[in-house]
Amino acid sequence: DRDGLVHMAPPAIEFWRHPEAARHRAIYSLDASADGSVWFSIEHTGRWAALHWKDGKYIGKQELADSGSILALPDGSAAVVRDLYLPEKAICLMNDLSMETRPLPAIAGRAYLSKGHSGRFWIGSATNVLESADLKNWKPLELPRLPSIHRATWLSVLELTNRNLWIGSIGYGALQISNGIPFLHNTSNGAPSNILNPSLEDPDGTLWFGSTAGLVRYRRGQWFRFGPEHGLAESLTIGVVDDLHGRLWIHGHQGIAGIHRSELEAVADGRAAQFRLFRPRNGAAWVTECNAGPPSAARDSHGNLWFATVAGAMRVPREQLVATPKPAPSITSAAAASGTFWRGILKGSVRQLDCPPDADQVLDFTLANPGRAEAEIAPIQYRLEGIDSSWRTAPTDGYIRYHQLPPGRLTLRIRSAEGGEDIE
Repeated sequence: DRDGLVHMAPPAIEFWRHPEAARHRAIYSLDASADGSVWFSIEHTGRWAALHWKDGKYIGKQELADSGSILALPDGSAAVVRDLYLPEKAICLMNDLSMETRPLPAIAGRAYLSKGHSGRFWIGSATNVLESADLKNWKPLELPRLPSIHRATWLSVLELTNRNLWIGSIGYGALQISNGIPFLHNTSNGAPSNILNPSLEDPDGTLWFGSTAGLVRYRRGQWFRFGPEHGLAESLTIGVVDDLHGRLWIHGHQGIAGIHRSELEAVADGRAAQFRLFRPRNGAAWVTECNAGPPSAARDSHGNLWFATVAGAMRVPREQLVATPKPAPSITSAAAASGTFWRGILKGSVRQLDCPPDADQVLDFTLANPGRAEAEIAPIQYRLEGIDSSWRTAPTDGYIRYHQLPPGRLTLRIRSAEGGEDIE
């Protein structure tokens, strides 16, 4: 249609492409933010652009002299690295009306943007890793001395809930920095590959990696690799995204597929030899080659999944994810103290959790209305007193997270957008 959205066997999947027919359809990198925005980085014959999509509509674009990895920021703006053709590397901060370009410290080769729970940002490159609190002032992250490896490149940085870091790479494996102490994981000490991209942290501390050896899990110091012998279409897994409905979604050169967590656990525990790949309405679209980003996959604020492919940005509508039933109303609060993950759950009439006073305060919860059809559920609004100045509308998946909360008792209020008494 006129917005460039092509419906493939509605209401299955959709490909978003640039509305100008002459422009390249491949998406290099994409990312989503909490305000409903999705930003894409595209290129065609040396012409680069950053394109903005929001709430089902094409908003506009910013033409760029050069472009690469892109991040969507919470306020709906974006940051993109200029790192390919021009000799001076830079980062472009943009919205729909303006763009500001700032130079970067010396880096070489492709650069990859990452954002963390604490609000920090990172750039990985062939020479070093840069860190910034505001996307304007960058400093090199101190890394241990490592042997020189031909064409080794630092990839994405995954900041854990307890603020420890995992840095992926092409060539070095994965660098873990816990409480300031670095430890390098590679094939020489048990890691399944020297090309690892940390993509996801589960609430229990389990980590998931993309790699050239398949989908990789790291749990309590142990590695487990899921490969073609377990049901994957290929060994290359670019990244991992959680649909919040029980499945992890992987993407690579042989396409996109979801795998139910219970089946992954069954294989890892030896209770099953293989898992099943989930591809709604099977067709050629699902085996479309994905680009490497990162970031190259995202879950937007409405619960839809997006993947950067050579045929455009593949959007998997939330309705196609075959969600498991919504849970009963619950609020889950989690905080990390001294490197230990702490968790408590509120259900029914229980209204209070005691969090360790010395913990790094993180509030992580899901809102749901039980016993009602999804179509009947009015939007849920919430407000954390002393933090939010007004009522906020929860995303459709109900998943909300706060970071760096002050110590003391906080009151969370929840209400239906239809009106009625709120819940404290």
